[in-house]
Amino acid sequence: MLRNVFNLVGGKIARKCAFVLLFLPFLLHAQPGGPDLTFLMVHNANGRPMKGPYVENAMLREAARTKTTEPWSVEIHFTVAEGYPYGPENPGDHKQWSLAGTEMPAPGRDRKVFSIIDCWCTDLHIQVIQADRIMRIDLPDAPADRWALVQRVMVRSGDHPSPEVFRFRVGRYTYAELADDPAFDKLEQRIADGLGHARDTDYRRQLSEQEKYYNEQLQVVPSESQSPGLAEIGTYEQEIAARPALKVLEIEQQHADTIWLQITGGVILDGGCASWMPQFSIEMLTDGSWVERHPFPVAQMDCGMPWAE
Repeated sequence: MLRNVFNLVGGKIARKCAFVLLFLPFLLHAQPGGPDLTFLMVHNANGRPMKGPYVENAMLREAARTKTTEPWSVEIHFTVAEGYPYGPENPGDHKQWSLAGTEMPAPGRDRKVFSIIDCWCTDLHIQVIQADRIMRIDLPDAPADRWALVQRVMVRSGDHPSPEVFRFRVGRYTYAELADDPAFDKLEQRIADGLGHARDTDYRRQLSEQEKYYNEQLQVVPSESQSPGLAEIGTYEQEIAARPALKVLEIEQQHADTIWLQITGGVILDGGCASWMPQFSIEMLTDGSWVERHPFPVAQMDCGMPWAE
């Protein structure tokens, strides 16, 4: 049993943290710190969005189907590899998950991006399905081969994920051959550049908002009766107290050893450059008492923002 103790201050944010142990070990074994593999599907060689609405399973594909509309969906398939130590999955189990995807911001609006997290598995492949047409995309089993695909992304967008662009067509292909196809290289680079520009713009906006906030809070003038030391302490405490507080911290769902948390409110950040990582500690309940397993950091880095909404 885990208790997550968040030392939190600040404004308004809702974030979900997923710890998927089936996928984590292979990722760490391959290479830490690289972006996930992501891709988006297009309808034709001009990069037009897929026709029809996106749905998450076969039942919805059938329910939303009309004479003029063919819904489509994306599934990930894999076999749990030998030596997988966690459970409840067992080595040899064949799994199939639907991928929800996320909306692509401009310049790729109206498109969905799908993420592939590395895993302790074999026969990992993607199926894109529209009506009776199926496109299968195979990924390599060897971690080194998967890492080569990640390095391709890093050449384009550094340590931030940017999607490969694949054209939907019936057949079986490898992820590597689709990624190496030069047909969409320019579009992929434009999307990567656009995502980078959006991150930079958002980061500058956040810095500007916090600078304005600090300037407004630190204009408190101490009274003559206060000593300089007490005035400074009072100003700091007022600045801390003025920050919007944590609103909600709850377990949204739990499945086996995977826990999804939803955080709404303000958080102390670790202060890393462009980082949104909250400061937190983790305690474990053992024999009726709480034991600290992940201590709360006592210091912040000074590159990025110290707190966020």
